[in-house]
Amino acid sequence: MVGFLLTGQYMDKFYNHLHGMADGPRLLYRTRHIFILLAGLLNLGIGAYFTNRIHSWARALQLLGSLFIFAASILFLIAFFYEPNFGQPAHASESLGNVHDRDRRGAARREWGRRWMIMEVDSLTPVLRTWDLPGTIEFYTRVLGFNCDSHEPDWGWASLSHGSFSLMFSAPNEHEGDVQPAFTGSLYFRVRDVDSLWSRVKDEARVCYPIEDFPYGMREFAIYDNNGYLLQFGEPSLAPEGESDGSDQ
Repeated sequence: MVGFLLTGQYMDKFYNHLHGMADGPRLLYRTRHIFILLAGLLNLGIGAYFTNRIHSWARALQLLGSLFIFAASILFLIAFFYEPNFGQPAHASESLGNVHDRDRRGAARREWGRRWMIMEVDSLTPVLRTWDLPGTIEFYTRVLGFNCDSHEPDWGWASLSHGSFSLMFSAPNEHEGDVQPAFTGSLYFRVRDVDSLWSRVKDEARVCYPIEDFPYGMREFAIYDNNGYLLQFGEPSLAPEGESDGSDQ
């Protein structure tokens, strides 16, 4: 019991009641501390009701059992100081604020991992409606250089690609009826040499806005495809607006 009290004071004085300590070392300290208490209570219970046996063999068994119980108490004390060191416990001199920040970041990563595992995504491919599938294939292959990977006229469906990017078009869904396109956003293509692309396509499509540098650091332009979908093309500006390239010095 004295060992239980002293080890409790040790955790208080040296590790601030184990506040901020990593889960592994803290668990080892707590469990060994409880084992020391159980061993102490077991020794008290046996000592209170101990009586010597008459037969020598019975007394020998009593002595052997007592030695085992006493040895277990000593081993629990050794384990209390030895085993938690493998977990590198956080000493009281370590900044508790840093420890708490690390714990919060770890919890956030674990929560993100749980959310991520809800769905594993291999790719994302937009599927857009069109009332002119042949014209759409012609526009994207001739004007923008896409490849037509698959075309099913009977289904009213086609799959096009450009490098690692894929795009699908389909005829109006019979369940939705003959309605206008509901896609209200745009497709933004991050490209290389946007000026050369602008020179090739500016006379082949209806222009939304011509090529220019924008304050957010992109040089881009936008056109409409044959269906009226907005397509934006851009690349990082060489010198974002408001920054000097040093030529005026």
